[in-house]
Amino acid sequence: MKTTNDVSIELDDVQGHLLLSYGKTFGMRHARFLFLHFEDIAAGRRFIAEKIPEVTTARTRPPGPRFTLNLAFTFEGLGVLGLSAEELESFPEEFRHGMAQRAAFLGDIGADAPEHWDLLPRGAPALHAIALVYARSQDDADARAHELRVEAEAARVRVVHVQTAAALEGGREHFGFADGGSNPSVVGDGSDAPPGRALEPGAFLLDHPDDFGAVAARPSPKALRRNGTYLALRKLRQDVAGFRRFVAENAAILGMDEELVAAKLMGRWRSGVPLVLAPDEDDPDMPVERRDDFGYQKQDSEGLRCPFGAHIRRANPRDALPIARRTAVRTHRLIRRGMAYGPPLPEGQGEDHVDRGLIFIAYGASLSLQFEIVQQWLNNGNVGGEPSTLHDPVSGSPCAHGTFTIPTAGPNGELASVRTLCGLPSFVRVRGGAYFFVPGIEALRYIVNREKPRPDTIEKFLQKYALAQNDEDKKNCVEVCLLDPVTARRPFCDTAENWRALRQERPIFETPHGVLVSRFRDVQEVLAKPEVFSVQEYGARMTATVGPFFLGIDGERHKREASLARLVIRPRDLPKLLDRARLVTPIVLDLVNKRANGAPDLLPQIVIASVVRTAGEYFGVPGPSDEGLFLWLSVASAYIFFPLPSDERAAAGAAAGIAYQQYLEELLCARELSIASGKPAGDDVLGRFLALSATHGLDRMTVRQMLGGLVSGTMVPTAMTLLHALAHLRGAPDACAQAREAARKRDMVRLTDILLEAARFDPYPSLLYRTAVVDVELATGTPRATRIAKGSRVILSLASAMADEEALEEPDVFQPGRPDEHSLLFGHGSHACIGRFLAGPLMAEIAAPLLLSGL
Repeated sequence: MKTTNDVSIELDDVQGHLLLSYGKTFGMRHARFLFLHFEDIAAGRRFIAEKIPEVTTARTRPPGPRFTLNLAFTFEGLGVLGLSAEELESFPEEFRHGMAQRAAFLGDIGADAPEHWDLLPRGAPALHAIALVYARSQDDADARAHELRVEAEAARVRVVHVQTAAALEGGREHFGFADGGSNPSVVGDGSDAPPGRALEPGAFLLDHPDDFGAVAARPSPKALRRNGTYLALRKLRQDVAGFRRFVAENAAILGMDEELVAAKLMGRWRSGVPLVLAPDEDDPDMPVERRDDFGYQKQDSEGLRCPFGAHIRRANPRDALPIARRTAVRTHRLIRRGMAYGPPLPEGQGEDHVDRGLIFIAYGASLSLQFEIVQQWLNNGNVGGEPSTLHDPVSGSPCAHGTFTIPTAGPNGELASVRTLCGLPSFVRVRGGAYFFVPGIEALRYIVNREKPRPDTIEKFLQKYALAQNDEDKKNCVEVCLLDPVTARRPFCDTAENWRALRQERPIFETPHGVLVSRFRDVQEVLAKPEVFSVQEYGARMTATVGPFFLGIDGERHKREASLARLVIRPRDLPKLLDRARLVTPIVLDLVNKRANGAPDLLPQIVIASVVRTAGEYFGVPGPSDEGLFLWLSVASAYIFFPLPSDERAAAGAAAGIAYQQYLEELLCARELSIASGKPAGDDVLGRFLALSATHGLDRMTVRQMLGGLVSGTMVPTAMTLLHALAHLRGAPDACAQAREAARKRDMVRLTDILLEAARFDPYPSLLYRTAVVDVELATGTPRATRIAKGSRVILSLASAMADEEALEEPDVFQPGRPDEHSLLFGHGSHACIGRFLAGPLMAEIAAPLLLSGL
């Protein structure tokens, strides 16, 4: 039998907290979490370098040390420690953004929103790192934390806060349930766990293959990522008195035992025994190794033992999802290392207003594919991934009081009745959190090394490609030399020289990723022939996220829906839209500046908020918040529009799409109720669609999908194109001076031309793709004529096309006012953005006050 020792892990290079449960392995029941701020590069590096020899590794074995130490860093902290811009950009987007910026996506809204968090003191400086200390006794934990604080302050590292935590009696959490019983093991961790419980190292360690052969190969270089992982930490306050009261009241109403009601909410008894294995009464003597050996589909497919909405069934659906890379439950498993904080609430005592709960800690190789997906399961969907109006009954996000359904089996084991718990509140509140990168030991040394090795000079793409030995090497070469602006969000200028070489020598180039097309005329030809080059792959990705939309549909249906869209997106709307932007942007600029708290770059926040507030009013889709709506749309767009396949982007896009569609459905319901009460439909796009539904036979789903697609196709490209344009102007003083002069004179036509020209140097998106639905020859009659086989993906470089010397006069020169036919910023042909006439002027109206403010 294969055991977890059959694969070798470099245990000396892995920080121990990932693979070792310090409580179970070393009897360490006390923890101190020190949140750190580095004053400067030298101070931070000096402190970390001194601590590396003390870091506990996964090689540590019982009885273990007196106390342990592990270190992890936020994205901002890695920047302060001196990682290069290229190294920082190579980290995944969700880590770069951080937990607070992804609050809406995670369900941290309302009472759980970051403005209510108290994990760190108000006004505290930016969080850069965390030191995790575990010990057997409270005195040892306090002593080690005090020692670290003294050492940190001596090294000019500020300890922002020390969070105390301690295991409760019997290994339980504050609601009284045994915790941590279903953590997976890792093949090669030395635990000899059976294969059913063990996952391949790549599920948790970067640069290792997972169960599906996928390898997390970010960040770069390898010396930085090898044996690293990511950590999601959250402070979760628990309403113990409220939980007990709810269970008691509903047990009395339903005539059920209190312990059974509590078990139905959680999915297991307080002892840790799952309902699937003990549906009627607890079996505390059940062997520990038996308690995790079950599946829902196999043993409880109708939820008669463990309700579908129960906490453990949502957090780990086991065998309930299709076994495929993007949806397999094993892809989303977490290793949890949390610990309770605050004293237990004595039985029979009411609310005492003492802060108590859980310091939740989860490790995984992908924050988006693991922690964030599970969080979406708890908030927005059931185990099948369908939208849900109810949150997890134990730890879901706050929302209007909902219900919880308990199916009940009859004598023959069939569904006999359904009992419903009403007025379900939220028993858990988020009170802080952050994302951290946990480097391996050698990576820690790499981070503090002052003299980092310079990356090799990038050779011309064709020279590197010719040396590739196989398809996998060729794919890597294509990504590094040409497609990294898509995967790592780097500027096009990073690979512009390689694209220039491709235009000259192989303008239509077949690769394992697809046929790369780099010349302007050829890109135009592909975009102008939708009957030959289909958008079907866009359609499939849209269906999986924001819903099918006419930009991802071919043929007559596309023509019909595009025509309907033109009835609600009207050129005569432009003056009103610009008036709104003129009002909104200065207000946003002032608000963001007041809340800046030392943030280094406010531009993205201001641009995104201005676009969302302006376009949100126009569409009738304001979002739960500016950041929340834009995050849903940008995460979904990252999957829909970027050509390289990515399981992480697929899973994150699907989760964002579920939340977005649910939000749109609520908006539609509210507007329909308003209309039913006699109020007008409204003159925003939502109101116009509802008015059209009667005259053009549009059902609700079509209205929701078209509205959702138009909002997504407007907000994200407009905001990102403007940000790319402003970024270019920042690095081009003469062009920036022209833009500021146009803004000062209110010459908005001139400013629009300047912004569109600036965006040409780094368009968003820089790549589009199509699928050839027949065998076809591209660029017929030219020396570069190429046969493209049916089914081939065709990847079009808009950035390369708009830098093509053959089509544009002096493309390297900044020349505002170029002919419209030379712009591909908003696409070309029948699938071009139908609201492009709005985008340029809107960008100029938002940019004007920003340019004049000096940002």
